[in-house]
Amino acid sequence: MEPACSKACPTKSIQFGTIREPLRERARARVERLHEGGESRAYLYGADEKMLGGLNSFYLLVDKPEVYGLPPDPKMPTRNLIPSSVFALLGAVMVGLAGIINFRDRGAREARP
Repeated sequence: MEPACSKACPTKSIQFGTIREPLRERARARVERLHEGGESRAYLYGADEKMLGGLNSFYLLVDKPEVYGLPPDPKMPTRNLIPSSVFALLGAVMVGLAGIINFRDRGAREARP
């Protein structure tokens, strides 16, 4: 089913469909029309297979990706998985040690009159 955002878009700038050929070809044709009309900065962001092996969506931009809140060189989140896991494990160990140090003689203090 087509999402409501693409159905309701008055300018038809949000389009839904199979990325492989129809959408990609329409987008490339739009870029060509913009170039012919004098907008030489227009390009497709994320349409080629070089960017993370191809994205599930792409954008027609006329400026740097950062201007639109997009990363200039996106990275796969799974590439940061191991370092993040190590830091989380170290944090958990530190919290555990802090708890042990703070409460190590708690029972002995409560037993004293």
